[in-house]
Amino acid sequence: MRTATPYPESGYAVVWHQDSAMVWTWDAQRVRAAIQEASLDPRRVTIIPETLLQPTHTGLRLITSLDGFEGQIWHQGHLVHSRWWPALPADAEWIAFQRDSAQPPDQQQVRAPTPQAVPLEAKPWAKLRSLEGAQPRGIRDERLYYVLGALLLGLPTVWYGAWILKLSQAHDRLKGELATLEAKADPILNTRNMAYGAAARIEALEALSDYPSQLFLMSEVAQALPANGAYLKEWRYREGDLRIVIASPTAPLSDRFMVNALQSAGPFNAVQATTGGDPKMLALKMAVRKAYRPPLKARTHA
Repeated sequence: MRTATPYPESGYAVVWHQDSAMVWTWDAQRVRAAIQEASLDPRRVTIIPETLLQPTHTGLRLITSLDGFEGQIWHQGHLVHSRWWPALPADAEWIAFQRDSAQPPDQQQVRAPTPQAVPLEAKPWAKLRSLEGAQPRGIRDERLYYVLGALLLGLPTVWYGAWILKLSQAHDRLKGELATLEAKADPILNTRNMAYGAAARIEALEALSDYPSQLFLMSEVAQALPANGAYLKEWRYREGDLRIVIASPTAPLSDRFMVNALQSAGPFNAVQATTGGDPKMLALKMAVRKAYRPPLKARTHA
């Protein structure tokens, strides 16, 4: 989290559930300034994310937060997926949110519901931790030992010497534990550095191509699909020429709708549809624009 945070100084809130964790992060400097403007002592203020004070739920819901709107998916009393929007999400954004959370198609909502205004609870619904509170216990014990050592300076010399010996032994033990932890962390750090290097090489290779990546093109096609359970059945791509087949399990497909949707998506041009004997299947061919680069999009997650 310290590697991925976008702020010079960050605050964190962590909630563990079995083998997974939810993490909230915020601009610590901005929050501290707001606390001081309210004439409060930041050292005596507990920062709690708004989501943790909202009543628990079962299933899918859209709520009105103090600032913007938040979509949530709950399972067995635990929040498993959420997303925040500054304005009321459109139907396409609401469908994309459900697809990102792997929500089954039969449980997805086609239209964004009316947001709910929920009261805030007096206490959070889960135990809150911080990254600072997750440090190894031995480090906190070492600080305690040094404080106790300072208090023992006023005792007789024999007791003073005994405690200094104990502190020295504890220090040596902690140094050994720290060396062990560093040895265990080395493979993880090396793997992370290799992943960063591989990502940089991938970006360099993608920059050599005149066309956007196929992963991005698939994402654009998926967003253009109608919200009736339609899915991508075939995909053939070669040097800017793309041919796909779309199938629908229930309703017939509209060739005019798909042509307009793909034509306005951005990277596609000269979109043509070919209808066959099955109204629930539609073949399309199109050209991919050269030197097309997707616009930057802000991402939020929990």
